[in-house]
Amino acid sequence: YKAILDAIPDLMFRISRDGEYLDFKGDGANLAVPPENIIGNNLRDLLPDDVANNSLHAIAKTLESQTLQSLEYQLSTPLGLRNYEARLVVSGQNEVLAVVRDITERKQAEIDLQNLAEKFSKAFRCSPNPITISTVEDGRLIEVNESFVKLSGYEPEEAIGRTTFELNIWVNQS
Repeated sequence: YKAILDAIPDLMFRISRDGEYLDFKGDGANLAVPPENIIGNNLRDLLPDDVANNSLHAIAKTLESQTLQSLEYQLSTPLGLRNYEARLVVSGQNEVLAVVRDITERKQAEIDLQNLAEKFSKAFRCSPNPITISTVEDGRLIEVNESFVKLSGYEPEEAIGRTTFELNIWVNQS
């Protein structure tokens, strides 16, 4: 079991029902507080109020429902502001095991993807050229821009879901 635990990069905390840290395993650089200040202390004393309250709620729900609970939160650490996902499972009569993963890179990737999608959407909508997005399988239109509407005469709701052949917009279908 020790080899398995050592191979898992996530932080792990055993926490009592009332929020006392009973044990932990993890890399000190990724902790919001020094490792020596964790065991025996309460999460209310070590975490911001909102994170502590959400954690206590998740602990109670885990113990009451006997099911996995998860929550995401953000903390300031020696590495800077970091995002975490905690998954809680029952590990004793009145305690949970919290497996905590740093998801900062995933969160940043989600933000980057959202920004890219917004840029694409703006370029698509504002282009003076008619643009359509269609399925590869049969060429059904998924999206059309305003320039397509002006050129073709079809409103988006008339065009989307149909093929360009069904709309008869080609001078020469071949």
